[in-house]
Amino acid sequence: DVRVDRVKAALVGLSVQQIASTVLWSFVGNENNPSIYTDPVSGNEYNIVVQLDRPYRHSLEDLKNVFLTNASGQQILLRDIARIRESSGPNEIDRKRMTRLITMSANPVGRPLGAIARDLRQYVAHADIPPGFSVVLAGQIAQQKGAFLSLALAVLSAILLVYMVLATQFRSLLDPLVIMFSVPMSFIGVIWLFFLTGTAFSTIAFMGVIMTVGISASNGVLLVDYSNRLQREGGLSLEAAVVRAGRTRLRPVVMTSLATIFGLIPMALGFDVGSSNSLPLARAVIGGLTLATLFTLVLVPTAYLSLHRRFPVKTGPSGVDWESGEASKPSGV
Repeated sequence: DVRVDRVKAALVGLSVQQIASTVLWSFVGNENNPSIYTDPVSGNEYNIVVQLDRPYRHSLEDLKNVFLTNASGQQILLRDIARIRESSGPNEIDRKRMTRLITMSANPVGRPLGAIARDLRQYVAHADIPPGFSVVLAGQIAQQKGAFLSLALAVLSAILLVYMVLATQFRSLLDPLVIMFSVPMSFIGVIWLFFLTGTAFSTIAFMGVIMTVGISASNGVLLVDYSNRLQREGGLSLEAAVVRAGRTRLRPVVMTSLATIFGLIPMALGFDVGSSNSLPLARAVIGGLTLATLFTLVLVPTAYLSLHRRFPVKTGPSGVDWESGEASKPSGV
């Protein structure tokens, strides 16, 4: 730490800027802006750094013995016009938006990143932070937060796109709404399985949720589409069509879901090396699809029946036997 005596420096005709420049050139040299020497034979370029030789910039005494030259050519030792002592300080000062910044880095080991971030936020909330200071969680925590926001938007977009496609295919706004009743149940299934297995929610799990939205909606399509066909082509009543569609489509819905669930069980168990990355995705699909399938077989027919009673749609011919569910044959045929 060099403390220049400004009075003594002025008497010998030296400014603080000249002293600082001489000291820096003596010990650091022009490393930030070296001179370039070009070999005339080979054409190779070499950086030329001018500074004191290593034996003369090794100790504190070497710093005290730095020669300073004033405008008249007189040489003065640095020790004669400055007080030099050992001290501590940052070797590098980082700034962001003109504000000093101190970065503390760590890597998560043995615990999920979300749990670590939660503990850090609680600690910062109760810490006695001096005025003018602030603590910001960055790095992987900030990236995870941004990824969660993006994936949450992706889930909403997936739900909207599925609804739009179904509305186009069914040519109705009511039937796709009935089918989408199973989607919230898949979210509950994901949370339920993650809670039982102690699995941390991650960006990979979010991808599993997006997959579950499409798979659970496809099961509802089988029930609703077949109910519409029974009313439109078979002439069945609303109640009879719902009952027959549930009985007929029970096996395809269960087989489709079980095939997906059992196919993902090896991945969900996580026995293989490196399976921790795909494990949340498999468990998200299994948990969401299991509960969504159960509610699809119960909730979707119930919602279909209730909404179509409230908003009846003309689907097919009249003359239906409400008790047997069979369309009566017209007389005289």
